[in-house]
Amino acid sequence: AYNKDIVFFSLEDNTVVNVEPNNWDMLFTRYSESLDAGDGTFLEYNVGGALLAPGVFVAQANGVDPNTVNFADHEAKLTDSLTVIGHDWRYFDLGSFSWITLTERVYFVKTAADSLFKLTFLDFEGSSTGVITMETEYLGQYVSTTEFEELNGFAVYPNPAVGRTNLTLDWQDAPTTAQYRIMDLQGRVVAERSFEVSAGFNTHSVELDVAPGMYVVDVVAGNARTTERLIIQ
Repeated sequence: AYNKDIVFFSLEDNTVVNVEPNNWDMLFTRYSESLDAGDGTFLEYNVGGALLAPGVFVAQANGVDPNTVNFADHEAKLTDSLTVIGHDWRYFDLGSFSWITLTERVYFVKTAADSLFKLTFLDFEGSSTGVITMETEYLGQYVSTTEFEELNGFAVYPNPAVGRTNLTLDWQDAPTTAQYRIMDLQGRVVAERSFEVSAGFNTHSVELDVAPGMYVVDVVAGNARTTERLIIQ
């Protein structure tokens, strides 16, 4: 009724409220889910876990080594199901009376801005604290192998740079519009823009008022795409 994936409701005011943040990827919260009671019937249970933001896709990889698992082997599993991460990355073991975390399960998270992360849960302390320990690794910008070719003839200079750098492209096809996006290693976009590309050698200057560190430059031109690392001093 509200045209939203997640509705925020104030129990104090008894009304729907507009408190959703502008940029988020997942919400850790308690929610209700229908679970198998063990006798063929399903009951609504209150569980604690992660719900996805609109536009976020996740691929779940089970029984894998988090250090060697390859996203390409699981790309076809990408889904925007609200509860694909959910709560079942850990379970309560009655024998040891403790929570067991599935450390051989990995989630590949593609944000709405096409940043790709590897997410692994490491520990859950239980309801007494609610503390969740997890590890995330930024894998770069998502490029579907079925959509883009490799963009050749692209370079970034100077690199390292101080405040300004140039994007150069030796373009051999018809004129087109290219787009660049520059992100930090947490996947946050610090600059993005479109620019016109003509046949031949093209140069586009970029001003960057950002903290020193490593950044990723993602460029798309026509049906081709590439990424380069950029160091800001």
